[in-house]
Amino acid sequence: MPRPFRWRLCIVLGVCLVSSALAYTPDPEEGREPTLVHRGGFSLESSLGIEALNDSNIFQSATDVQSSQIWTLAPRLLLRFEPARSRLEFRYKGDYGWYDKSSHDDYADHALQAGAYLRMGERSGLDLVASYDEAHENRGTGLSLGLDPASGAFPQDPDRYTTGQFLGRYTYGVSHTRAFVSLEASTERLLTRTTWRSLGRSIGTSPMARRHSVSVFDRKLPWS
Repeated sequence: MPRPFRWRLCIVLGVCLVSSALAYTPDPEEGREPTLVHRGGFSLESSLGIEALNDSNIFQSATDVQSSQIWTLAPRLLLRFEPARSRLEFRYKGDYGWYDKSSHDDYADHALQAGAYLRMGERSGLDLVASYDEAHENRGTGLSLGLDPASGAFPQDPDRYTTGQFLGRYTYGVSHTRAFVSLEASTERLLTRTTWRSLGRSIGTSPMARRHSVSVFDRKLPWS
């Protein structure tokens, strides 16, 4: 199979909503967004990534090699509010892509997350996190990996799916001591997935499986 060749130009912009003194140039290696607003217990962080890609084999095919210029946008937003004894967060991450020579492969992915940490006493706290994601699977990968793009079995559009997750954790005591207890419960569900018949015709969306778990251990949540 011809190996895909990609060149890329990546630009990360800090979108300033207030005076320039409140923003700084983001470091892509750091993974942290520029702080645009920080007033009391409220902060706002945001960035916009712009990429130009040239993919020499967009379907990863050995028989029907097609290339395309791809333009992508990756906005990021974080809102955080920290009143006394608690912390609230909202995150948004978007991924948008446009293909010059294959508009059927254009995509718009979204990831939303809301979290809250509530201190309920001197030694107890409650973490709550909910997330929702809309994502896609490129043609020529996943379910369509190895299919000939010229055949009737190849899908006409990328496979799309949505997932939802909720996680809650109650803690009591001081971490890393014998008197510390952590109770955690979570549920994760693949809400819908676009499927297609062998002729490549979309047959809509269908609900998928869900997963639940309850555990007792000491572990930080990803956003805390």
